[in-house]
Amino acid sequence: MSGFEWTESHLQECLASAELIKDAFVAADANGDGMIGAHEAPAFFLPSGLPGDVLSRIWRLSAPDNALRTPGQLRVALNMSLQAMRGHEIPEAGISPPPSPTASAAAMVGSGGGTTFSAARPGSASEAATAARRTTMRVDEVEPVLARFKDVAEVLASIGPADANKYENHLNNVSQGASGWVLAAPARAYFIERGSMQPEAVDAILRFAGKETAAVLEHDDFFVAIHLVYLAFQDRQRSLQQQQQAQQQAQQQQQQKQRQSQIPPSPEAVAADREAFCTAAALSARFAASALTSVLPGAGAGAVAGTRSSPTTPVVPAPAAPSPSAPAMVGAMPPPPPPAPSSKPWDCPVCTYEHTGREADFLTCCMCGHEKP
Repeated sequence: MSGFEWTESHLQECLASAELIKDAFVAADANGDGMIGAHEAPAFFLPSGLPGDVLSRIWRLSAPDNALRTPGQLRVALNMSLQAMRGHEIPEAGISPPPSPTASAAAMVGSGGGTTFSAARPGSASEAATAARRTTMRVDEVEPVLARFKDVAEVLASIGPADANKYENHLNNVSQGASGWVLAAPARAYFIERGSMQPEAVDAILRFAGKETAAVLEHDDFFVAIHLVYLAFQDRQRSLQQQQQAQQQAQQQQQQKQRQSQIPPSPEAVAADREAFCTAAALSARFAASALTSVLPGAGAGAVAGTRSSPTTPVVPAPAAPSPSAPAMVGAMPPPPPPAPSSKPWDCPVCTYEHTGREADFLTCCMCGHEKP
């Protein structure tokens, strides 16, 4: 096509202008059917002066269904043509370029949150970021990220300058020096290997970008895909950090409970427990004495061992039975009354037990053993 200028400067100008790309697409569509078919391509591309095998590779990469149907596909073809003019090799469709020494050696760690996309140096990422790389990214982890955006334009608008510089380095590593485009096959393998992603997860991202079956990813297509990958890893890292914080809080609470259980009781607590015990013992003793009085009314101290006599019933010892061998004495004197107690009744100052009668002579409480006041 004589109307298109095949120079590097003009190609650069076209690639920077969407309007010039549309004009070139309309000019190359000779029959006006809205696409550049295989019968129209030679008239447009042969004036470039590139070898036939190179043009065939460019055509197969940019037109997977043997036609350029959009100005975007023509832009890819023109971009590859410019790289071929500069001496860059155009690989065959579906063949990955050889690995870059800088790509294999560099550990590309994301900025702003510490997200690591590829294998980082030991100790250069947080524990959560390291854990995020141990398992493969699944489709269900990518879908919430895709749901945040309405279309590709919103994704591009959310990419900041720092992220753009970072993604440009990734693009250069994958494209092997080609400017503004990359083969879809090596880009897909790059995401799967470096991003530790399931192939289905990468396909979901490319499907969102409309490039699931494309042979070439342009500059913006690659930026959209890798930005979505980074966002998915950031979500996974935040989730792992929250899980780790919850586990740490649970461990701290468990350790605090263990320390509290090992603290000895205070003197006040010991005194309160002792007072409660003595009160319970006194109440138990009073209940036992009351029960005994109701069952054996008038029972003295000698009736049942360990019980005191009722304060209202005098303690009178039972008369001794006459010996069968000794005759009964006529007019014998009655037995003498019991001796009066030598001590006054007293109450225990601890359990409040009342000591009367013979118990008044006790030097310690018969219930709790506390000394007589």
